[in-house]
Amino acid sequence: MAGLLDYLRWRGDLSYKQAEFNSCDAGLLATIAYWPFEKEDVGHSLRHATKRMKETKKFKEDLGKEAKEEIELVNLSPRIGDMQLLDWNTQKRANPALQFAAMTVRLSKHKIVVSFRGTDWSMIGLQEDMAMSYTDEIYGQEVAADYLRDIAHRFPFDKIYVVGHSKGGNYACYSVGACGKMIQDRVIQAISFDGPGFTKQVYDAPAFKRAIPKMKTYVPESSLFGIMLDHPDRVLVVKSTYPMAHQHNPRHWSIGRDRYVLAKGLTR
Repeated sequence: MAGLLDYLRWRGDLSYKQAEFNSCDAGLLATIAYWPFEKEDVGHSLRHATKRMKETKKFKEDLGKEAKEEIELVNLSPRIGDMQLLDWNTQKRANPALQFAAMTVRLSKHKIVVSFRGTDWSMIGLQEDMAMSYTDEIYGQEVAADYLRDIAHRFPFDKIYVVGHSKGGNYACYSVGACGKMIQDRVIQAISFDGPGFTKQVYDAPAFKRAIPKMKTYVPESSLFGIMLDHPDRVLVVKSTYPMAHQHNPRHWSIGRDRYVLAKGLTR
């Protein structure tokens, strides 16, 4: 079946006045957070960033086929390519373990999207993933919450979507749950793409409980990471024709026109 890159081909020429922001757009921005941005890209469009990236050694030698194809398609897509990169933040340290990256883009005059990157498969990133599986909270979650607070302060008149894939999806929901009422009221939705859930101690906190109606998680039929821990939010299962090990990648989820094709449930 068709996937996110097909969606870019089909609908990438439509403005947000012609077709509203949807879960496919959110999924694309969750994967775009993995791109090798530089500080010099801030203030420019995503299309401008793609042109710089295509000239780099990393693009030519390190990026996978699908990431390169996504960059090429965004370069041709006014819908995604015209978005302005408002902020790019990346941090990595060993103690406390932190592998963090997030971007903020302009969706429209009064709306922005914050997107958190997931694990980059570095040892530090994997160490964070392990810690997330058995502790209530990890350091990166608080860094994500601080990032959302900072962005909300810098862009005080905007409504906010918050998205992320894998660990980034967990960060998206956690940051909204931790940021307090004033920012929560400005958040339109927090969307996690196959991101782990939370322990009861986290989601029973009053501030987190208040934000749960704004949270949503998509997981593929053969989810491995998104079914970790508990999900107090709404969980939607998406069809995928790819083998189990490849379903963690949102580009491999089935798309029908401008939405994910839902499955009846998880596989055994």
